[in-house]
Amino acid sequence: MFINFAHEIISLRWLINPRILLVYLGLLAISANVFAADVALTWAASTAANVGGYKVYYGISSGVYTASVDAGKNTSYQVSGLQQGTPYYFAVTAYDLTKTVESGHSTEATAIATPLVNFTASQTSGTAPFAVNFTPTVTDGTTNSGTTSTVPNAIKSYGIAGTYTVSLTVTGSGWSIKKTYANLITVVPAVVFTASPTSGNAPLVTEFIPTVSGPITSWQWSFGDGNTSGGT
Repeated sequence: MFINFAHEIISLRWLINPRILLVYLGLLAISANVFAADVALTWAASTAANVGGYKVYYGISSGVYTASVDAGKNTSYQVSGLQQGTPYYFAVTAYDLTKTVESGHSTEATAIATPLVNFTASQTSGTAPFAVNFTPTVTDGTTNSGTTSTVPNAIKSYGIAGTYTVSLTVTGSGWSIKKTYANLITVVPAVVFTASPTSGNAPLVTEFIPTVSGPITSWQWSFGDGNTSGGT
């Protein structure tokens, strides 16, 4: 499963040595695996002929990178084993073909691993009144402070015909995630009627009283004897 990060695209340019390497990079923190807390990074390839590869640096403090990985000549890399809910700071450098000259760090990209929030509906269409049980799924209910919390199920009864968009917002320490399904629920009007009297000697005059739970555009009666009545 994957989650979205707060992210920013960084355009940057740095010079290792005017005679050796000129690098143009765009760094983007884009996604993560919730269970392993992985961060996927991509950047634009350098146009310099003597670029040997790239290194990714990261840490939990801005400008302080306690770990690094060699991405080779790849322009993307997935950093694994991160702590969910912890802000991480990332920067990329480039090195030359001999791996003896390395650029300075790029400007930073930052990402915070957040839980994947989703929900399901027990049913999505029916006749009013229409009851739906919404079941949330939060892949990790642990907030940044280490407190575990859960999101309860929700039951909603829709009494009016229409189409409904449903959202769930889950908030933790330093993050808030909103999951929305547009036009998830469709409720159609319930149509019932009563008749009185229902038996008697001919000619029998019966009054039919309809009840419709929502707006309509037309109606039509069929009385069973070949006669109909309708309107708009």
